[in-house]
Amino acid sequence: MALSSKRQYWSRMYRLLDPNAYTYSSGTSMSLIVPAGTTWYATNMWFVYVNGNGPYFHRKLDCRECIELPAGTVITSTTRTVWVHLLLRLCCCYGSGH
Repeated sequence: MALSSKRQYWSRMYRLLDPNAYTYSSGTSMSLIVPAGTTWYATNMWFVYVNGNGPYFHRKLDCRECIELPAGTVITSTTRTVWVHLLLRLCCCYGSGH
């Protein structure tokens, strides 16, 4: 059963407010691909490239202003001198009505 757009929004907000649902990655290089069937949400991206575009500097730690990263999105950083920060919500917040 598909959720209405209003219920999808609040379902996403509910999941994005859970502090245990986030992962924090940092270092001088990384390469991540959002798995098929999932959507990740980024709230803190510092010096990362998304699908080859960037670098991005998104520092809004607010679940209402996160960046949606659909399945297949490639997140990379190859800097050797700048520390990279990435805070991601790793889950599928919608799909199959959940």
